[in-house]
Amino acid sequence: MRITIKRKDVELAFLLLVMSMVVAQALYAATPEGATNLTVVTSSTRQATPSSTLDSIAGNVSQLSITAYTQTQHWQGYYGNVTGTILLSDASGGTIYSWDTANPSGQIFASTSEVDFSDGNVECYNFSKAGNGYLNLSAYEASLGMTESSEDGINETFNLTNAYDPFYVSATYINETCPVTYLFNATNQSSKNTYQELLLYDLTANNTIFTSIIRPGGILGFNNLEWDFQMIVAEKGSQGDTSTTEYYFYISLE
Repeated sequence: MRITIKRKDVELAFLLLVMSMVVAQALYAATPEGATNLTVVTSSTRQATPSSTLDSIAGNVSQLSITAYTQTQHWQGYYGNVTGTILLSDASGGTIYSWDTANPSGQIFASTSEVDFSDGNVECYNFSKAGNGYLNLSAYEASLGMTESSEDGINETFNLTNAYDPFYVSATYINETCPVTYLFNATNQSSKNTYQELLLYDLTANNTIFTSIIRPGGILGFNNLEWDFQMIVAEKGSQGDTSTTEYYFYISLE
């Protein structure tokens, strides 16, 4: 049996192969970008517990058992839902096709400087790394008014390293080696199945990147409502510092 392959069939097959390679690359190499809409819907803080009283009697010596709460002075929390659109557009902004994503997956990135997401520039934050301008842990915590004994310090909060959903940043694979933490659900439980957040690092800016992994369709969050993401970012509010800290937000949708 003789099989005849026409040149145009070969050319078409080659074209389809090239297109499939381009599409495959786009799936893992999409560059995070800024949100077209970033709005604070509501914001609040915990109110301090009123004072308690005891009756004191001269001559008595009393043992006390005290339990108390205090609001952190080092962290800001964010939560919410994500909608978006995946585009196939040219450099002039012309769109040949688009896909609405009501329940997207992906990541939300926040850093105090603009982030260079080029290949190889973003990696896991390394608590023990130092030198060549690298923002080491002690210097980072000091800039936030934290100390090595701070219970709500950076490494006390991001104290896990091997349990999150891996993903790509451009062509860099972020496997399970980054510092990670889990934020609470409606029952104050935290695990890999709640909200995952990890610490990345921008080698150009020498700065940390707080990275929240989106939960498609949402799960019950800390306030018993469904949210696509919850995340925290470091902010210096100790030592009488009342100034705000500007964060640059980026998002990558899949």
